[in-house]
Amino acid sequence: MPCLGHGPWSHVWDGLFMPEVLKNSDKTWKHEDGSEMMFDYLVRDNEVPISAEDQSFVKALIAGEPSRTPDEKAFLFDIVANKEMVSMSTSLITSIAILI
Repeated sequence: MPCLGHGPWSHVWDGLFMPEVLKNSDKTWKHEDGSEMMFDYLVRDNEVPISAEDQSFVKALIAGEPSRTPDEKAFLFDIVANKEMVSMSTSLITSIAILI
């Protein structure tokens, strides 16, 4: 879910284009910002029957921020946007690559 719409040039967009566009602004950009915007668009454009509460929950999952919906099941954030697991996976992949 965090990578909704993660296309082949998304890292160029996030890492080069958006910082250049926002360089004279106090705004910041994260990949998840675009994913949340895309989710809002998909819901609106396709008239998806989803409650505002559920929409907020999905967007919190995308952002990986359980504090945005404190009454929801926190374990779902570990499944959908587990930042620790990503870090551990990256370390494991790096270690394997060094050994090979």
